[in-house]
Amino acid sequence: LLVARKCRYCGEALAGIQGSDGSSLHGVWREGNVLVMSKDAQLPAICVQTNRPTNERLRRRLYWHSPGYYLLILISLIIYAIVALIVRQTADIRIGLCRERIVRRRWIILGAWLGSFLGIALCVTGAAAANQQQADVAVGVFWILGLVVFLGSMIVGVVLSRIITPQKITSRHVWIKGVHPDYLAALPTFPGE
Repeated sequence: LLVARKCRYCGEALAGIQGSDGSSLHGVWREGNVLVMSKDAQLPAICVQTNRPTNERLRRRLYWHSPGYYLLILISLIIYAIVALIVRQTADIRIGLCRERIVRRRWIILGAWLGSFLGIALCVTGAAAANQQQADVAVGVFWILGLVVFLGSMIVGVVLSRIITPQKITSRHVWIKGVHPDYLAALPTFPGE
């Protein structure tokens, strides 16, 4: 006896159909290498980066706006920031993340903070040297090195601690990049909006 797993008209998983962790797949699909979900859907208890079962969940608040708004930066950063706050779409989701990835992410964040504090300390050292009328070259080296370490630590921390990235958010759905291919393979194809 064959049992239908998804609607033959819209392609959505039918009630009772379960993902690889046993949870319902209602409102969760794939579109190529992107996960698509309803804003109110519950993701399976599977790590989105390793595709292993997990009991850990991480809350993510995602923001997105059309990339065309970045052109406003050419006019004014303040205008861009105001417009982006007005037009952005948001989504609150909880993703599965295994213990190993949670610990790794915490170490990356700690390293970024320590690097940032080191950068600030180098800038302060440069300022103290300037107050004591020491060599201008040493002051400049401390300032530049401090600024590079500070900004580099912050950028590396943000990039490496990122788990998923929103590709698009509408009033009903969220498109997410950065999900393990095997995780996506277990999901039905997105039927469209």
